[in-house]
Amino acid sequence: LYVFPGLLSDIKSNLSLLHQLQWIDANTRAVIIQLTLYNPNVALFTSVTFLLEFLSASGVHSSARFEPLNFYVFTSLTQLICTIIYICFVIYFLIIEIKLLIKLKLKYFYEFWSIIQTGIISCSITSIIIYIWRFKEYNRLSSLFLETNGYAYVNLQMIVYVDDVLTSLLGFCCFFGTIKFIKFIRFNKSLRIFVQTLKYVTKDIISFSFMFSIVFMSFLSLFYLLFNS
Repeated sequence: LYVFPGLLSDIKSNLSLLHQLQWIDANTRAVIIQLTLYNPNVALFTSVTFLLEFLSASGVHSSARFEPLNFYVFTSLTQLICTIIYICFVIYFLIIEIKLLIKLKLKYFYEFWSIIQTGIISCSITSIIIYIWRFKEYNRLSSLFLETNGYAYVNLQMIVYVDDVLTSLLGFCCFFGTIKFIKFIRFNKSLRIFVQTLKYVTKDIISFSFMFSIVFMSFLSLFYLLFNS
């Protein structure tokens, strides 16, 4: 529709042509505008998406999403060293878990802490692979910007999706790590009493959680139906 170094008259003529061709009609459900911004001073890409959604019950819902992407993660020597140490630990624990899996076979998956450890290792390895892919993608985009003097359009939707996946993986890794940390402090007397209490009231907590979820979802549904524009 419009390229950055072009004239404003170009976008006006293009919009007029789309209007004449009835590009937006009664069957249109959404109009999406995507922009890609780049700040060379801090090597920061930004994916911008404007969404105009036509609701079936009449009305228009607009939204905007800004996704800053920093591909160059290693900004200091300390950060690089910590990353290398973390990768070494992941490889070390991976070897240990593989040996345990060969020794115990299917019994390995019957242990709760084995599943937690597997979750930590899986999330860590996947995150490392995504970091490497992001670094290569950053080099490719940088080369593209140098070749075109920043005039080429770069679609960052796939990168934004992968970045969201990376955020989820890091969240799961922290979650599993927190549970793993409980294993090391389980010898604390107060914590042991707390765990025994949870075991004693597990059925009651599950029943209450189920009932609370039904009431809470009913409240959200009523709130959405009453106050949604």
